[in-house]
Amino acid sequence: MLEKVLWRVKPGQVGDSLFVKNLAVAVFGEDILMSSSVTGTKCNAKKGSVAKPGLCEKKMEYIKKLFHDRIADDRPSEEEKTKRLSKLNTFVAEKIFTLIRKAKV
Repeated sequence: MLEKVLWRVKPGQVGDSLFVKNLAVAVFGEDILMSSSVTGTKCNAKKGSVAKPGLCEKKMEYIKKLFHDRIADDRPSEEEKTKRLSKLNTFVAEKIFTLIRKAKV
């Protein structure tokens, strides 16, 4: 299943978001993602909110490694590589938000 996730998305920067989101679902599963946050910190937008548990750091490191390998295959500049890698947590957070929103409908 993981091989499908790794190769079913567009190469380059265009497919980064889908790559990370599909990989997060494959590694954690939808249920874990929906009941967690990326870092485990409480939401600043909602007063009185309770912090959800953070995702497993080892698994996040695994996703980061695979994402880094994907980016390295494109041979970007160091600046471009850093910029693309910095979006990892944002992509996972977007997937969590999408799953929660989809479950409410």
